[in-house]
Amino acid sequence: MASETNQRRTQLLQRRKAMTSESAQHLSVQACTRLLTLSEYKNANTIAAYIASNCETDPMHMVKQALADDKQIYMPVVKSGYQLNFAPFDLNSKMATNQFSIQEPVCDPATHTTANLLDIIIVPLVGFDAKGNRIGMGAGYYDRALASEQDKSPVKIGFAYEWQRLAELVPNSWDVPMDIIVTDKTIYAPQSDKPQPSTS
Repeated sequence: MASETNQRRTQLLQRRKAMTSESAQHLSVQACTRLLTLSEYKNANTIAAYIASNCETDPMHMVKQALADDKQIYMPVVKSGYQLNFAPFDLNSKMATNQFSIQEPVCDPATHTTANLLDIIIVPLVGFDAKGNRIGMGAGYYDRALASEQDKSPVKIGFAYEWQRLAELVPNSWDVPMDIIVTDKTIYAPQSDKPQPSTS
């Protein structure tokens, strides 16, 4: 199963690498527009997003609107032991490149928060199925962060291109499924196993 997942990951990453930046941005804005319609977004005060790299679906259009809506945005910060914290972010935040060549905020660690204290976490996907299962980059950072939830569970929103959807994924015991998956084409609500009606 692991070898099949790795093969799928490699194929999906190769396809993503072949995207133009213009296509990636166009589809990302479409996905952001759908995300902004969610009641979960409208009711949230604290949202963790991410800085897109290598033609990932880019949530920045949503981030800018969320900041305009007076919501608090956080970005993941890689910690030792394959752990993620989340640092406050705005458009003036000082940024630095981490060991994965991904931009993350530079700020006092005392201002960091953990997954269980957030209302929404937007999770980048390499692949997914309509049941909310996901393929990530393989290091397990998000699975560890989300598995450590305590008394509160954030809404876990996978963010992807529609072409990244696979017919079915068999999750590992440690994989944390998404509550909702938003793509440029539709919104998946895995609890019903059916996509919500597409809106243009």
